[in-house]
Amino acid sequence: MKNSKLSRILLLSNLGTDLSDPDFRVGSYVNYLIPIAKNLLEAKQISVKLLVNERVGSRVVNEVVSSGISPDIMAEIDCKRLTAERLDNFMIKSYRESFSLEQESLLSEVIQDALGDWQPDIIICWEAPTYYFRSMYPDALVLDLMPGMFMRPPYPKMISIDPVGLYKDCWYADQNIDEFTAPDEVLLELNRLRQYYVDHFDKIGTYEAFSFMTKDKHIERAALVPLQISSYFGWRDNCDFKDQFEYLKTVLSNVDQDISCYVTQYISKLTAETVITESNEKYLRDKYKNFIHDKKFNHIDSISQYIIPNVDSVYAVSSNLGIQAKFFGKKLYSMSNSHLAYLSDKEPKVGEDAENRNINPFIANYLYRTNFLWDKIKNDSGYVLDILNDFYLRRKRNGIEKFPEFEAVNNDFASIIKSGNTSASERNFKKLHTAEISPAHKRIKGHKSVIASGKYDTISFDVFDTLVCRTVLRPAEIFDLIEKQLEEKFDEKLSKDFITSFARNRAGQERKLRFQLDNEDNAETDELQVQDVYQEILSLYGLPVGLAPDLVALEQEVEISCLRPRPIGVELYNQAIESGKKVLIISDFIHPTRFVEKVLLHSGISSWDHIYVSSDVGKKKHSGELFDHVCSKLSLDRSKILHFGDNAHGDIKMANSKGIDARHLKSGPALLNEVLMERRFNLAAIRESVVTSAILCGHANQYFAAGERRNAASKSMELIANEEEFGFLLIGPIMHFFAKWILEQAEDMNVDQVLFFARDTKLPFEMLQNLVDRRDAYRPKAFYLPVSRAALSGVDIFQPEDLRKIRIDDFPKDKTLRDLLEQRFMLLTREISQSEMTKWSESGPANIKVKSVPEMAIYEIAVQSALENWGDIQERFNQKRERFIKLLDQHGVDTTLTTIAVDFGYKGTIHRKINPLFSKELIPRFFMSYSNNWGEDPIENLEVFYKRNLVPQDREADPFLKFNLILETLLNEGKGSALDYQFDKNGRVGVIRDQSVDERHELIIQKIHVGALEFSQYWITNCNLIEDNASWCTQLQSYLYSKIMHSPSILEASMLADLKFDNNYSGHQARSIIERNAKGVSTGVAIWKEGMRVLKPKASVAARKKQPEEGAYKSWRLVYAPIVRYFVGKLGNKKDLVDFDRNPQYFFEQLREPKYNRIGKLLFP
Repeated sequence: MKNSKLSRILLLSNLGTDLSDPDFRVGSYVNYLIPIAKNLLEAKQISVKLLVNERVGSRVVNEVVSSGISPDIMAEIDCKRLTAERLDNFMIKSYRESFSLEQESLLSEVIQDALGDWQPDIIICWEAPTYYFRSMYPDALVLDLMPGMFMRPPYPKMISIDPVGLYKDCWYADQNIDEFTAPDEVLLELNRLRQYYVDHFDKIGTYEAFSFMTKDKHIERAALVPLQISSYFGWRDNCDFKDQFEYLKTVLSNVDQDISCYVTQYISKLTAETVITESNEKYLRDKYKNFIHDKKFNHIDSISQYIIPNVDSVYAVSSNLGIQAKFFGKKLYSMSNSHLAYLSDKEPKVGEDAENRNINPFIANYLYRTNFLWDKIKNDSGYVLDILNDFYLRRKRNGIEKFPEFEAVNNDFASIIKSGNTSASERNFKKLHTAEISPAHKRIKGHKSVIASGKYDTISFDVFDTLVCRTVLRPAEIFDLIEKQLEEKFDEKLSKDFITSFARNRAGQERKLRFQLDNEDNAETDELQVQDVYQEILSLYGLPVGLAPDLVALEQEVEISCLRPRPIGVELYNQAIESGKKVLIISDFIHPTRFVEKVLLHSGISSWDHIYVSSDVGKKKHSGELFDHVCSKLSLDRSKILHFGDNAHGDIKMANSKGIDARHLKSGPALLNEVLMERRFNLAAIRESVVTSAILCGHANQYFAAGERRNAASKSMELIANEEEFGFLLIGPIMHFFAKWILEQAEDMNVDQVLFFARDTKLPFEMLQNLVDRRDAYRPKAFYLPVSRAALSGVDIFQPEDLRKIRIDDFPKDKTLRDLLEQRFMLLTREISQSEMTKWSESGPANIKVKSVPEMAIYEIAVQSALENWGDIQERFNQKRERFIKLLDQHGVDTTLTTIAVDFGYKGTIHRKINPLFSKELIPRFFMSYSNNWGEDPIENLEVFYKRNLVPQDREADPFLKFNLILETLLNEGKGSALDYQFDKNGRVGVIRDQSVDERHELIIQKIHVGALEFSQYWITNCNLIEDNASWCTQLQSYLYSKIMHSPSILEASMLADLKFDNNYSGHQARSIIERNAKGVSTGVAIWKEGMRVLKPKASVAARKKQPEEGAYKSWRLVYAPIVRYFVGKLGNKKDLVDFDRNPQYFFEQLREPKYNRIGKLLFP
């Protein structure tokens, strides 16, 4: 340290508890303070102390030692003395409160006792108020450290250092922000840096991504509202709002309704606050039309920083995202007294434009003098010491002059860019799996660019399967639904034969009349009228043709109930409207124009200039004459027209033949058929179920945008392109119809409440809530509790003999007896009865395997152990029961009411455990159940949704049984299972969770559940008529699941590979669905063998490339492999060729015909 005698540096963070988590500050020490200490100690003349509380000290001591630092640097305060005087959280309290002389005296004693005679020259504190330390050590330099203006990719990690204070007490609290100056070269450097990051966000497509995802066409006029953590002092003590929800409502109420508000939530691995729940989101959308939020926002680390460059303004209380906003020249509004209040723009009145303060000189000073690159602070001891010395020498100065000069800080452009990571930012952003990064969205973007260009004056659109799409897979299924309606509405007017044959006759008569019309010479019209078809059918059955208008009206009613906007078509249509083009509607349809107009308006499509429908004009696109008619009628230049449609002949070929450019938008069902055929799905079976067909159709219309790949990692169009789609197609339907069945069961029995327990019922719980929200009459209370067999161990034990009820048949037999007794019976090692042990074995419980002890002996040992120690054990069980009963009460569960208890399955262990805590017998309802070995239900009064009394050992009997570990994992919450419950200091019960699942697992599950909930919402909104007239086919839904599980694509296998199946209660460590190496290649260990095989060939092919075959076999194989490939292409399809090219050996192994298996073994051993 130049020109300084500084030698003692004290490092600390908050010495109390934050967010009710005693370990919250462990990260501050491990990630920041200990690395700083290590760097400082490299300068031999420096003495460093870490001031900690007892809890944090015990958590970080290993990190101190492993960093090569003596644990002697740790100074521990006496927490008990502080707690006794309610000063345990004195640092946070000091932000708003003053202390008495007696309290200050006690604090001095506690800190001096911890430090002894050691007096600091510099005090460095991470993100906690330092009022008291400034008072206690007036001659010391006190520096407050906080996360800097930049922290996460693409930016470098930076920390801000403030020699004055935090938030409202920051160094510029008494400065005039508008009077700051900065050298021209520094301002040029700032502009250069800003443009660099603008270019980065443009490159990865953030603008297109958010405007596409939210369908917001004016994001540049929007505002961002990044929510924070309500109970954190940095937010709580800097504003007057009760919580985030109140703050959000205030912002939304103040913002002009023409300005969209993008709302993000604070969600990190360390802490999170989910403000936008399902019910809150519905409330906000209904009340505030400018509210924009997408569940996908929760998947991206620091999603807000990707939005900031694209919006006009940011509303923030104390988040440094507010300073990022000013860095990008955005407006900042801060309803607070935090450090952001001094930078805030004046909030405009509704309808007025706000002025945007240009504070670039201040931002330049802030970034280049008060923020420091973490890489330098962590690794360059000379740099750190010079900076600290500079701060010390300047401590008597004011404002920005308290900070080192630009040259000393040295945050030059190259250093900032080098310390950042744009590649990591791009990877992070791609977690969204949004379509903008796929070939499909590039094609959509191309269509929009052409529409907006000056090449075309007129844009025309087909209607059905272009602007609107059906919820049924085949148009003929509309006739099936009409047939159902006829049974109810026309039973007395129509004959039974007419009704039961309607669907077949409706389609057949239209084809017949169309054939006759097409072959009629000099026909006056080119198109049918729908009324003609009905008159023909009625005449066929000798019924009055006067009924035709009523039947036409019914068909139109059913048709419109099965129609919804097609997202890609509407997006292109809106682009045409916004671009000021003349917009035409041109449709081949036998219903009249007035009905087509009704369909469009019903779907939110309006503002067209002209509409032409073949039934009224008498000419069709299919013959090309309707295009001629339109061009002649409107005197259009054909070279200036662009047409969009789904029919390759009528919309594309015939338009081109008439000199009109056309773009093909294949329909969702057409694309779906291609994919299903390529994947060898049984289309005939699928068509037998209207509901299954509708599920697949909904999936296609929702996600198959333009007939291109939706995931850049794929080589062909995918059935499932990402985790959300996986949830929508496979998990959503299963859980939605399960939830619907539960609600029907509850209504039939008129129960008061429905209790969902265990992680695998969270989805049906949320779906049931959505179903209940749409009901006017029966609305049972529904609750979800995070429980598990481990968390509930002992709650049903009231006497030693009750230990015989504990299930042990599923415990690993290779574990020790001690493991079993501790984990299942909750016995301590010292409590295991030695006298009873000697009756069964000479070995101790730690030395004998479970498989070596008879089941009877295990129960005898457990019961005798309990009898000998019942006082302690009973107290343990009583406390556990007390905590769980308190948890029930916290969630609002009334244990005196009639209750349906919902579990996924299988034998009712959890049900038995909690049943004694309710005054009325719980009513068990499961998804599926296992037999009790007698072919009977495992518990009384059980009803199941899917299948009952399955035998788990015969896993081939059912796909949900064979792949049940994967299904459970997909259904479970992304968090670890509940292990136990504990009281916090406020007397509330919290959940202790297993930590064996990682952040990657949680992210994947979140995305899958978003898709599942999206399906439920889709079905409730769009498929009421199907719901009323058809039933869910369990066989076909299990078929879809089975097909994907047995024959996954590489993409599908990769999606699920990193998921963890965790079940510590069964004595197993968490296992990956597919174990993979660093390159993503399967290692051959997997729960999902089929997925493993798909990923493993990648390694095999690579290995063969590195190690060429030798000798004659190699030469001969080079000759016959192309010949075999030729026949594979002739006899198979595109997917077969892809599979063959990937691995010929595996391709032949998967074929069903034994003769082909033998050929494969012969040619490709």
